[in-house]
Amino acid sequence: MAMMAGGSVVVPANRGRGGARGGVVDEDDKLVFETSKGVEPIMSFDDMGIKDDLLRGIYNYGYEKPSAIQQRAVVPIIRGRDVIAQAQSGTGKTSMIALTVCQVVDTQSREVQALILSPTRELATQTEKTILALGNFINIQAHACVGGKSVGEDIRRLESGVHVVSGTPGRVCDMIKRRTLRTRAIKMLVLDESDEMLSRGFKDQIYDVYRYLPPELQTGEKKADPEALPSPEEVAMHVSLAAIYYEDQHPWMIDLDLRLSLLSPQFLMPEEYRRNRIVPEDEKDHTTNLNDGDGTVDDGRRSELDETAMAGMGCSDGIRVVLISATLPNEILEMTSKFMTDPVRILVKRDELTLEGIKQFFVAVEREEWKFDTLCDLYDTLTITQAVIFCNTKRKVDWLTEKMRSNNFTVSSMHGDMPQKERDAIMQEFRAGDTRVLITTDVSLVINYDLPNNRELYIHRIGRSGRFGRKGVAINFVKSDDIKILRDIEQYYSTQIDEMPMNVADLI
Repeated sequence: MAMMAGGSVVVPANRGRGGARGGVVDEDDKLVFETSKGVEPIMSFDDMGIKDDLLRGIYNYGYEKPSAIQQRAVVPIIRGRDVIAQAQSGTGKTSMIALTVCQVVDTQSREVQALILSPTRELATQTEKTILALGNFINIQAHACVGGKSVGEDIRRLESGVHVVSGTPGRVCDMIKRRTLRTRAIKMLVLDESDEMLSRGFKDQIYDVYRYLPPELQTGEKKADPEALPSPEEVAMHVSLAAIYYEDQHPWMIDLDLRLSLLSPQFLMPEEYRRNRIVPEDEKDHTTNLNDGDGTVDDGRRSELDETAMAGMGCSDGIRVVLISATLPNEILEMTSKFMTDPVRILVKRDELTLEGIKQFFVAVEREEWKFDTLCDLYDTLTITQAVIFCNTKRKVDWLTEKMRSNNFTVSSMHGDMPQKERDAIMQEFRAGDTRVLITTDVSLVINYDLPNNRELYIHRIGRSGRFGRKGVAINFVKSDDIKILRDIEQYYSTQIDEMPMNVADLI
């Protein structure tokens, strides 16, 4: 048995998860999508326009058919559209991210071109592993940039050249500020499990990372009509005038913000952009010295400036933002309005999201101290293959771990205060030799020792019990003062949670 991060206990079993065909949920066809008009499902990887070596990696990985979310999201993302995908764990979302990233990046360039933000170290690491597995035949380089690991190793890997960074917001933001993670070539931003990131307090870091990205990723910078762009001669004239104008502040130097402003009739950056955008140090390194010593502007550097200015106006193609979330609270919708332009929406109805393949029950527990006896009774009654037990606090995780060990349970505990090596070792216990399931380890039972404080966390907890179509059971320990929370969860997810029946053993 093991305890997991954020206040949870995992009970392992000896069985593997089996093969999930292409990340497909067995009852995937029952999911109801509220999808933007014009988005047709593509039923085969072969019909998605994916490069041959990537297809080889997909099939070599064991995938045969795209999942429902992949059928609808992959092609719009590849074509450069912003996409909102409402998808929980177990729908093939991680492989969707990996597939699209592998298709979009140019492996001939050694710059970071895709950035994936995840709420946990484990999810970020699993995403990295999936990218490397699917991209095995295209020589893609990916790195998991997460807290708890060596900063020096992050710096070494990033400076050696990687195409994709998968990380947690805090460490990614730190690497950008250190000028180690350069953002100038990024053309794809993925926010995975966005609701979970917000619930963990990552909102400020997410916005900080976004503000460091190239301006064409920011919705305030509208893409220009190429035919309306000024001629090279006009740009050169603007450069000369601006260089003279800024001589006192920037003697014959011009920075990125000024370059981008040259194409505006007023030679000024939009006020909102000037106020909000942070110019990364690596971009500041690329200031152009306009003085050739004789007061003239070098034509070669002027040409480079022209290209930079054109790129700054959004003339580069393929820029896309992908947001994935199990739920869509107001904070998420606010984020989409700031980060995205006319996004394609691929949404699963909330009640379908939660209930496919998962039976939910509650056990009435009159007093807090009776919960442990109830838990022991469950284990005496049931044949449990594998389970996750969630608590609301790290202190209770530690307490319950010791309590179960003293009663001869084999328990491991995991939470955010642990060193990364220890967290990795605990997760290894549940991989059963299959590194693809670092995060998606199957469980037959989820026990909410405590009901979650936030109703939107409920789906993240019980979603672990029914991955890839296998049947799972979620049991909630409910005190009398928890009944209101339970009913609120039922109403929020349009579901019914019944009292646990006597024959629950037959359901697991």
